[in-house]
Amino acid sequence: MSRRRVAVTGLGIVGLAWFSVTQRRKQIGTRRALGASQGSILRYFMTENLLISSAGVVLGAALTVGLNMLMVEIFDLARAPLYLVPLAMVILLLVGQLAVLGPARKASAVPPAVATRTV
Repeated sequence: MSRRRVAVTGLGIVGLAWFSVTQRRKQIGTRRALGASQGSILRYFMTENLLISSAGVVLGAALTVGLNMLMVEIFDLARAPLYLVPLAMVILLLVGQLAVLGPARKASAVPPAVATRTV
């Protein structure tokens, strides 16, 4: 897996996380006004990203193995080493968690007063 692809994947995750935080500012402010701590908001976004990333990584790994087997049969190519699949899965999950850390921190800093604003 090239560094450029990992960087692009990370930037895509950051963009989606920033969008999610921006769209849900009022919801986050309401949760803060009802007593949610900054830590619980941070954990919420980190857990949400982990669940979504895990589903994508598992689906991607299954497709990778399946398509590799198909290409070996059709085009008589060499099999890809299987140890690369779990390694890539771990790397992508780590990149995803690091990428969402900044937006999650921003979300946890939303003040409760935001819940009362209309926009």
